[in-house]
Amino acid sequence: MKRMLELKTIKDIRTMTDPYRMEIIRVFHNYSPDSITVKDIAREMDEPHGKVYYHVKKMIDIGAIELIKTEKINGIVAKYYKLAFDEMSVQHKSDQLKEPQDERVKAYTKMISNLFDDHKNKFVEFLNSENLDEREFKAGEKESIVRESELYFDEADYKNFKDELEALVDKYSEKIEDETHFKKIFFGSVFSTAKK
Repeated sequence: MKRMLELKTIKDIRTMTDPYRMEIIRVFHNYSPDSITVKDIAREMDEPHGKVYYHVKKMIDIGAIELIKTEKINGIVAKYYKLAFDEMSVQHKSDQLKEPQDERVKAYTKMISNLFDDHKNKFVEFLNSENLDEREFKAGEKESIVRESELYFDEADYKNFKDELEALVDKYSEKIEDETHFKKIFFGSVFSTAKK
């Protein structure tokens, strides 16, 4: 079962959509062992340990990262962490949020901008990578797909859509490193519109 992190406040949204913390999440996703130390994250990011710990602590405070185990190594206690969620959801019900509407809109806007910018930057980085035209690609590896569609659901259809999408993404999310597989980034957004 998927573990859901519910972002209930503007503080939660800001904590989880900060670009630096999004990079920390990426390190967790790309790191092989089940758990990782702050020192490992700092090394992967090539950032100072203290700075990384500050951001990890903020994520621990809202339940996004959890301590899994401690281990004594040469007299020093190493703490191993892992992400405590598979997905995030944002609370939209105004009666359950304390902040004024304009502050919530600003936080949502920044959240979406950070997520889209992060994925846009990865795409541009790929386009600007060295020797792109000289590299050999497998069929489909160089292809990119961008699509916008209007979808129509009733409650049951929407639940089925979410379940099917989740199953499809899960099916292809296992990291396989061999000669035949290649990595793609999937970024999706499903949201309601102001007009019906």
